[in-house]
Amino acid sequence: MRKYARHGIALPESLEEAHREGENAETLRSKREVQVRTEHNANRWAHFVNMGLATWLITQPLLINVQEPGLRITEMVLGLALLVSSLLRCLGRPLGLAGPVPESVLW
Repeated sequence: MRKYARHGIALPESLEEAHREGENAETLRSKREVQVRTEHNANRWAHFVNMGLATWLITQPLLINVQEPGLRITEMVLGLALLVSSLLRCLGRPLGLAGPVPESVLW
C-alpha cells in the first residue's frame, strides 16, 4: 500500500476493497496465487490430452496417406503448434502469476 502512495499510483479496486475490509492485500494475493497454482496442477491432465491429439494430427496424414500436399502440411503444422503450446502450458506457470511460488505448491 505504501508503494502505491509513494509513487503516486492509485490503488487497484481489489486492494482498496481488501484494505476497507481489514484484510492484508498481500495475504489475499498470495492465497489466490496458491489457489491458481493448485487448480492448474489438478487440471494438468487436459494438457496431456492435447499433446496426444497433437501427436495424432502430426502422424495422421502419413498413416492414412493424405494425397493433398497442402492438407498434409497444414495438419502437421497445426499438430506441431498444438503440441508446442500444450507442452509449454503444461510445464509453464499459469498466466497472470508474478513472483515466486512456494516449492510445496509446485509438485
